[in-house]
Amino acid sequence: MKKRRKMEKISVIMGFGITALVVGTLAFYGLGVASNGLEFPEVLMILTVIILVVLATYTVIERMRSYKAGLPLKDEREKRIWYKAGYYSYLVTIYLALGLSWFSDYMIEDLGMTGFDIGVFVGIIILVSASVFIGLYFYFRQTGKTE
Repeated sequence: MKKRRKMEKISVIMGFGITALVVGTLAFYGLGVASNGLEFPEVLMILTVIILVVLATYTVIERMRSYKAGLPLKDEREKRIWYKAGYYSYLVTIYLALGLSWFSDYMIEDLGMTGFDIGVFVGIIILVSASVFIGLYFYFRQTGKTE
């Protein structure tokens, strides 16, 4: 019992630490980009990351409240919600990667434009898959649809 509580406490502390690191990295990135002027894709990326950080912070605070109340951080319902949100996010990520690949080929061959840089691919995939996961997690948590 004590070992489980200690692991839960470490999990909550790590959640706060990771969130703080992401906020710090975002602040440094924002300051560097702001000195050169912001363009729409950079603003969109920063806003998406801010939304993800706010939702992650909310989740970490909820876990801290559960920990202080003596409740388990993850019960069976919570685990099913995580698995279901992860499954759907995985499917979205696969189809997104295929769609971006097709769109990049279409841009090059049919429109005569330059294709995406690999960094753009990775950035879009990470931001969209994280956004889908967080959105589905909160949707399933609110509706209780775990089956």
